[in-house]
Amino acid sequence: MDVDRDFSSSATFLYKFIFPPIWIALCGLLVFQYSHLSHPIGPFGHEAVLAFVLLTVVGSVFFLRFSLPLLRVQLRDGHLYASNYFGEIEIRPSDIADVTQNVWVKLRPITIRLRTPSEFGQRLSFMPPMRIIFRFWIQDPIVEELRAFARHPEADPWAVQ
Repeated sequence: MDVDRDFSSSATFLYKFIFPPIWIALCGLLVFQYSHLSHPIGPFGHEAVLAFVLLTVVGSVFFLRFSLPLLRVQLRDGHLYASNYFGEIEIRPSDIADVTQNVWVKLRPITIRLRTPSEFGQRLSFMPPMRIIFRFWIQDPIVEELRAFARHPEADPWAVQ
């Protein structure tokens, strides 16, 4: 019996579509407001404006690099699917070349590298469900489960025992 499972965090939609535009719009508005004042508000002056511009650019690059490529990854009926909320692809075990996780970023994105490019590219990134992790350098158990899925396509590692 196959177990349907969401590998992606339920917050994926928020991190992909809600937070980036809000961050960029609010920070852009504040930078615009600061830069068009003849006397910047507060005791910090023009240095504060430059620091805020830098913070806005760094934050925006972070969102563009880590949030926009996020996909929703699910196991349904023994098949692995990736979705960008507008389209969906099936990932066969033989398509998976490698599974890695970036443990140094708060989102802890997991990347599935495919043998050949797909509609979403050759690297599919998703954010696993949030866990309280004291040993942050340890990979999420989902990484090993996906590797097992890729190694043993005939054996379903998620089958109910």
